[in-house]
Amino acid sequence: MPHATNSSPSESEINNGLSFDISNLSTVAASSRTSHSGTSEVHSFNTSSPEEIHSSNTSSPAEIQSFNTSSPAEVHSFNASSPAEVRSFDTSSSGGAAVDGQAIPMIPYLYPNDQRTEAIFCRKAGNPGCGGDATGGVVTFGNIRQAQGCSITPTVTIPRSFVRDIDRLRSLPGAADTLVSMLISGFEAYHARGYAGEVLQCIHRADHVSVRWLHLHTFCGSGRFEGMPGSISQCARMSSLDDAGRIAREWAR
Repeated sequence: MPHATNSSPSESEINNGLSFDISNLSTVAASSRTSHSGTSEVHSFNTSSPEEIHSSNTSSPAEIQSFNTSSPAEVHSFNASSPAEVRSFDTSSSGGAAVDGQAIPMIPYLYPNDQRTEAIFCRKAGNPGCGGDATGGVVTFGNIRQAQGCSITPTVTIPRSFVRDIDRLRSLPGAADTLVSMLISGFEAYHARGYAGEVLQCIHRADHVSVRWLHLHTFCGSGRFEGMPGSISQCARMSSLDDAGRIAREWAR
């Protein structure tokens, strides 16, 4: 894992500037507030209907989780026309990755009609809180903002269950299995875009997120993206699918 640096900026926290068209999930960033470091960090995601990357059914009862709607949201700009570049796989045979078969509970998102990025993630995840029928698994989609030093834009991977951040995931049964699925999904989707070689897999630490839906960033091994790698995140280098189990176990501790 890359060494942490104290000078890395956190994800910027934005109060407003989102307008929604729920029919096509397009979002326009109208305004932003500068972060404490003096720079605005704007995330860009592809909102085309994503294919499912991994599904895992669970019989665990749904869990209701409190959510602070006063928390500031990030500003995102979206490309609703570009197709998502994704790759499907079966984690039971993904390069020997350690998958223990345990799934986290399907947790519904409680605020599907708000104007936050979490609500868009909810729809992309097919979460039951937004009228979806997902029972588990993860989904990967494209990020149209470029990472520094990378020729291919990053991907974003989220669990279909509403999990606020990495600390929350660690408290759930099946945390390591979910991380394995996310790591494999991000790795394969990024390589499906034409990349070959080692990737960086990064998750913001719980005290450095403003989009409160757990998300994994995957980008080229020599790149930098939104202050990552650095002290605001947990990052690992992944050169093959076999690395997923080891990384997941370390992150789930």
